[in-house]
Amino acid sequence: MSRLILTRVRLQNIRSHVDSEVRFDEGFNCVVGGVGAGKTSILLAIHFALFGEPLFRGYDYLLREDRNWGTVELEFEHAGKTYKVFRGLTRGKKGRISQNPDELFLMEDGRKVAWGKVSAIQDHLKEVTGLDKPMFEGFIWVQQ
Repeated sequence: MSRLILTRVRLQNIRSHVDSEVRFDEGFNCVVGGVGAGKTSILLAIHFALFGEPLFRGYDYLLREDRNWGTVELEFEHAGKTYKVFRGLTRGKKGRISQNPDELFLMEDGRKVAWGKVSAIQDHLKEVTGLDKPMFEGFIWVQQ
């Protein structure tokens, strides 16, 4: 299995982040900061981008309380190709938060390969990377 290398994540209206971008360098990266700085939010956003669901709790835990929309963009490299996952959240009129199908797509080397449905994105990501939630949560996610 080829390595999956995260290169960039952008969070808009996700937890403590209004509009933040993190670029990852080659090699080991460590996210550090004080309490409430948004470290966990970055990891939760990566999980959400890869698997389409929050690591724990619900979408309301991801979206900023004072916002009606939020997005996560995750870019990574795998097997010589560049991928971008884009997921959007929206708060409906009754306050229910869901993924916005208009802001849901996966790009491979600059072209859309899956869009509009959570399952389409998930199936393609799993096929391409071989990464599943238990693997991510067991080996990549380090609890605080």
